[in-house]
Amino acid sequence: MTIAASMLFTVSCGQLLKTSRRTQATEAATITETIEPADESNAVVYAVGDERLSPRQWFATLWIDGKPMRLTSGKTNSDAHSVVVAEDNTIYVAGANDNVATLWTIKNDKITALPLEKPNRYYSELKDESFTTASAAYSVFVTPNGEVYVAGVNNNSGDKNLQRGMGGLNATVWKVKGTEITRQILQGMEERESSYAYSLYITPNGDVYAAGYQNDYNRRDFASLWKNGTLQVISKEDQNASASGVHVNKNGDVYVVGSATLTDKSAAVIWKNQTVQALAKNNDAVDYSKAEAVFVTDRGDVYAAGYENYSQSNTLVATVWKNGTKQSLTNDIDKTFANSIFVTPGGNVYVGGRVGEKATIWKNGIPQTLADGAASTEVRSVFVKVNPRTERSRADENKPDDDNKAHDGENIHPIDIQMKKDMEANDTNAGLYDAYSTANDAWELEMSKNLQKLTDLLDSDERRKKLNAAQKAWLAFRDDEMAFNEHFWGLFSGSMYGPYPMYYRLYTVRKRAFELGNYFDKTPYSSHTYFDENTDIKTEEEWDKVLNEKYKLLMSKLGKENQDRLRTAQRKWIAYRDAESDCYDSCNLIGWNPDNRLLIVRERALRLGKYVDDYNESH
Repeated sequence: MTIAASMLFTVSCGQLLKTSRRTQATEAATITETIEPADESNAVVYAVGDERLSPRQWFATLWIDGKPMRLTSGKTNSDAHSVVVAEDNTIYVAGANDNVATLWTIKNDKITALPLEKPNRYYSELKDESFTTASAAYSVFVTPNGEVYVAGVNNNSGDKNLQRGMGGLNATVWKVKGTEITRQILQGMEERESSYAYSLYITPNGDVYAAGYQNDYNRRDFASLWKNGTLQVISKEDQNASASGVHVNKNGDVYVVGSATLTDKSAAVIWKNQTVQALAKNNDAVDYSKAEAVFVTDRGDVYAAGYENYSQSNTLVATVWKNGTKQSLTNDIDKTFANSIFVTPGGNVYVGGRVGEKATIWKNGIPQTLADGAASTEVRSVFVKVNPRTERSRADENKPDDDNKAHDGENIHPIDIQMKKDMEANDTNAGLYDAYSTANDAWELEMSKNLQKLTDLLDSDERRKKLNAAQKAWLAFRDDEMAFNEHFWGLFSGSMYGPYPMYYRLYTVRKRAFELGNYFDKTPYSSHTYFDENTDIKTEEEWDKVLNEKYKLLMSKLGKENQDRLRTAQRKWIAYRDAESDCYDSCNLIGWNPDNRLLIVRERALRLGKYVDDYNESH
């Protein structure tokens, strides 16, 4: 819901309205500049939003020049609302993860998530989209001296430290310094029920502006602007208004955009120093409209982005207003939204939103789709950094030094290199556990990226369906295998075995990441696990025999409860083996590893054998 000004901050988005299918819009135009936009070939375009695979599963996603990077592994639902890139190229993303306001930091492809609030047990357990999240971050701003501010909403019910009447949903600003978080609950009206902060702007002299809205117990909405935490209600009682974006120009003029009922319909509006002006002129053709974001250039041009709803076709049309003049981005596409806008120093206009179910960025009116429709995706914030410092390509960043070679001469993956460094830096049991855990998180993300890329490359629903079935089967196996794994290592005495469950989990996920990646691109890195060994066994039938022998031997050493856990895990493994084999012919795009099923059976036989060897060594 926010929009940015200098090259050091960004914007967020607004809540979207559900509409019927659209057939046709009545107007269309192309964004034009009074001057020709400059050639900014060194510009890097950052966008954030979410990918929704189902009503119950969605991922916060970052796109860099159109390439997606999921910020979570998928264990929890997450979404991203705002992105900004600092001078040192650190990427900051604000959003929510598992119903908790979260700030993600991305530096050199390493993703760090910082929860801004503690989880709310009620909302975490409820898992019901019809209820408001416990907390969420909608806008992030980085000042020239590197201070990081985040705006959003926080459910403070039950917080005894808050003043009377400030419980419930509250507009909130967080100031983040490293892992230190300072929270400020923004001032509310005396009879307000809840309040939200959707956009943030910090002036050069340090004034903190936040824009959003409040509602009272009569369900009336009031557009609100906060300056340094002090409330300024900028709409009238009968206007039912909300604010979505704020920007302060170099002269100190404060621009706020949103919607308000100035006549009989809700219309996109802009407030300049609290004086309201309609952007959209609602009539028989336009039923309602809203502005989601605002950007003011150094030349003084005022841009706003949002949408209009056309009455006859009940269609939403992504729209940009420049100095009050409307420019529609589409004319015949259903459900199009403009959530964010960014104008570069060279005059190039970038707008982020969606067309139908596809995340889209418009550059000077020309759309670029960021997704192929495999999932419902949407851009909620866009940020453009021009002339970034020259950096090594990702391939060069990941290229190991000569001494980073596997025993067979293959390159070691950067995640494995970092894990080795972490292990050497702290070789205590706690240090090893942390090293394994960090590497496991990295491999979870690598697996998710490979899964998404493979899904995008498959050219039919049937092939994608087989991949989805195989992944679901693997996840079911992983979960039951790890349940057994945890209890198996509980049979061992001594703190030295503490890191072992995480170690086994790490390599389970690592193997799957390589497995998916090798379907479309033979990895240059060593995919060996510590379960590999040289052997004269060549066929699947021989490995299957070894597997059954090791399974029976391991079962003979376990108590009944662990036998049940192992039996359940083994059945899930069989289901995964079969689903993966069924998927292989459809999903394999480069013809690598024709003996894929053999390798799956071989790895399982070696894994069970390792369990047996570890047990024998300690009992």
